[in-house]
Amino acid sequence: MSPLHLLISVLIMMVWGGNFAVMKTAIEYVPPFSLLALRYAVVALVLVPFIKVPRAHLKQIFIYGFLMGGLHFGFIMTGLRYVDASTVALLTQVGVPFSTILAAVIFKDYPGWRRWLGIGLAFVGAAVIAGEPRFEGDILWIGMVIFAALVWAVGNIQVKAMTGVDGLALNGWMALFAFPMLAVWSLLFEEGQVDAYLAAPVIGGAALFYQSALVTLFGYGFWFWLMKKYQISLLMPFTLLGPTFGVAAGVMFLGEPMTYNMIVGGLMTLAGVGIIVLRRPTLLADTKRYKAEP
Repeated sequence: MSPLHLLISVLIMMVWGGNFAVMKTAIEYVPPFSLLALRYAVVALVLVPFIKVPRAHLKQIFIYGFLMGGLHFGFIMTGLRYVDASTVALLTQVGVPFSTILAAVIFKDYPGWRRWLGIGLAFVGAAVIAGEPRFEGDILWIGMVIFAALVWAVGNIQVKAMTGVDGLALNGWMALFAFPMLAVWSLLFEEGQVDAYLAAPVIGGAALFYQSALVTLFGYGFWFWLMKKYQISLLMPFTLLGPTFGVAAGVMFLGEPMTYNMIVGGLMTLAGVGIIVLRRPTLLADTKRYKAEP
């Protein structure tokens, strides 16, 4: 890779990893479902008018929008209310072993012993993190984050079933379908949305800009471009930087503790995910074109 493309790859992972800290900060001031709804509204407005309608896959994209927008990010945001951003950044990585298991069940893509080792390491690492004493009484919120990772894996399978759909088209139309779902969630479970944004216009606006412009348009846009230029096996290892930056952002900017459980469990989880990705980089290729870290 050229130095410029290497820098762009690292910057994308920095933006995606840092998003956990951004979301954690933002939802202390603005309702999370409303923020997600606005994010998808902006993405849909920017992308949908300029992309071809994937008519043959609209039903599947609607389901994908419900999984990713309505469930995955919804549970991530709920978990972030009570769990450190750095912890969430690590726990969401169990979506990779979940995807591997689902691929074995549905597509008969059975893992070898090395990938089984990676699956085991990732889950044990997540258990070490979740078993930290300071999370006693918060197992429900930890469970929500892990469930969100499982939903991500189901969405991965949904994407693999869709062939011939452009990444930008999938993101744009998924955003169009996810926006009204999240708007309904916000109306049902939140209140004072307008007052919250008026009280914290800078934070709300900055979070919306970060999520829509940087995470989606910059991050996904350049990631799709890189995926067309380079082999998957060259790009997939970069995805391990996402949770690393996520942990760093939580510790540096939010003052979150870096505990023994976090270090040991995080290294085990990332090692397990690394084994899976390096042994079979194409496993997550389709999903990584469209969706990486939240």
